[in-house]
Amino acid sequence: MAVDSKNEEENALAGLRRPDSVLKPEDFLVIRANWEPKDENLRRIAEELNIGTDSLVFVDDNPAERHRVKTGAPEAAVPELGPPETYIRILDRSGFFEVTGFSEDDVKRNTMYEANAARKKQEAGFDNYEEYLRSLEMRAEIGPFSPLYMARIAQLTNKSNQFNLTTRRHSQAELEEKEADPRRITLYGKLEDRFGDNGVVSVVYGHMGEGEPEDARPASGRAAAVEGDGGTAAGKGNDGTAAVEGNNGTATGEGNNGAATGKGNDSTATGKGNDGTAAGDGNPHGGAGAFHIDLWLMSCRVLKRGMESAMMDALVKECLARGVQEIFGYYYPTAKNRMVKDFYALQGFDKISEDDTGNSVWRLDLCGGYETKNHVIKVEEKQDEDDKRRRIRKTERNIPGCI
Repeated sequence: MAVDSKNEEENALAGLRRPDSVLKPEDFLVIRANWEPKDENLRRIAEELNIGTDSLVFVDDNPAERHRVKTGAPEAAVPELGPPETYIRILDRSGFFEVTGFSEDDVKRNTMYEANAARKKQEAGFDNYEEYLRSLEMRAEIGPFSPLYMARIAQLTNKSNQFNLTTRRHSQAELEEKEADPRRITLYGKLEDRFGDNGVVSVVYGHMGEGEPEDARPASGRAAAVEGDGGTAAGKGNDGTAAVEGNNGTATGEGNNGAATGKGNDSTATGKGNDGTAAGDGNPHGGAGAFHIDLWLMSCRVLKRGMESAMMDALVKECLARGVQEIFGYYYPTAKNRMVKDFYALQGFDKISEDDTGNSVWRLDLCGGYETKNHVIKVEEKQDEDDKRRRIRKTERNIPGCI
């Protein structure tokens, strides 16, 4: 819980410290009591907790304040309240706090938020951001999907919206099948530092060989549209799906509420449809030595802490061990993931295509070498700093097919 109040902070704290007050100051992660607009305070609360405003529910008995927050922070949930005796019923029946699963990380969530607030305070004491990151003494555990963390991995795929390149949703059983498939590489990332354990915060998986990423178009029930952090994924596609194949030609598919995908040598496919997603550039990207990233996501709680670099280094290392020559990444825009639009560019990929809806395909050539990017997180695998910074060249890795 957090407080967003128009009041003097001293007066707000005095009210919470009254002997007859059920809630005390220590029951709240953040207390913002001042005379700033409440929608601005709401955003500051989200920033301090390192979460999106779409994860917050704003409860206020003043209809003018509710209207202000609805207008200024439309991502937040703002329930309409009636008389005081209806408050509990309204909040209980609105479903804001219902969960489909409960992981070990959920048990520790309040502690994690408190640790994030402590990190924010520490950051204020540094002029150099990398030095601040080093001061956190971060340690990561990165490895293939593990039964120990599978519930949390599944939870992340169904609630992460902002740092999510393709917004695929999966059940735990589906993810277990992917881990068992020898054609796939799966990775989870767990991060902790001097302030506490963030738990599993990143998930990456993909497949080897030719072709577009799996489920290039959102299947029914997948993520064509997503509402709310931790919400439900609603997919629109199977009603009027257009598929096109062409040999040295150009094809266009259109479907109402659907999706279009194209396949064929040297052909181009374009899909258009209400609420649909278009994917496909004709000739399947890459060959037997290619790896396709089907899903890459990260929890907002560790944004800008370098975990994405540690995950990329781990993925490239695994790809090199399997003789991969090139990695393809895919970005499918949604209403909430614009923040990762240029993620692959920042990781050194080249954009090879983009359609008129913003779906883009990116390529990383491993034959030319790879410069490790993580310099602030100690990954569980023991490496000294010189080893972490060395340039991996094809002569050292002997990648088949590289010229």
